[in-house]
Amino acid sequence: FLRSGNSVTVPTESTLFFEDDGKLIVEEGAELNILDNANLSAISGADSLIVYGSLVVGNNVHFSVSEDASLVIDIRNSELSETIYGASFENVTIIGTANSLYFSSCSFTNSFIEMHHNENCHYLFYQSDFDNTPLIACRVGLGPFIYRDGIIVISGCDFINGAGLHVIKIESFPNFLIMNTNLSYGEGDGIGLY
Repeated sequence: FLRSGNSVTVPTESTLFFEDDGKLIVEEGAELNILDNANLSAISGADSLIVYGSLVVGNNVHFSVSEDASLVIDIRNSELSETIYGASFENVTIIGTANSLYFSSCSFTNSFIEMHHNENCHYLFYQSDFDNTPLIACRVGLGPFIYRDGIIVISGCDFINGAGLHVIKIESFPNFLIMNTNLSYGEGDGIGLY
């Protein structure tokens, strides 16, 4: 646990390892600061980074998972605002809710992304590459209420997916924009709107 009132910095050019079902929980009021060119690497087990507090990601950070591991980045802070530039994600699952989360010039390989709709959320995927990585934007929960605010924008991206139901799936997200984006896929649908 990274307790409230504390912060941890992953220095430039260093690696934070996750192993044996490792879990790093950033509590509300705590901050994880990952500096430029740092690495987060899951090497064994079902590992996770769960963020209730603050997450600051420098440029060109590399997230990777070895063959015998998995890594879930679970963002649970509806007030979090962060821009992630030039990061690479290999075999990583990213899920969660934030106020604004911008991915610019990032690469996603054999990963999975599911962003959750909440009031006033803003998600941007800009000039990023997705290789066998579906992107889902959806509402979580069963209630009849759907927020009318919030948006997901996918612009200038390239998707290359071999198999799967959808390359991009948008469900119960009333505002979205997909532009200047290329999709190439072998099976399933390109874009699913629900």
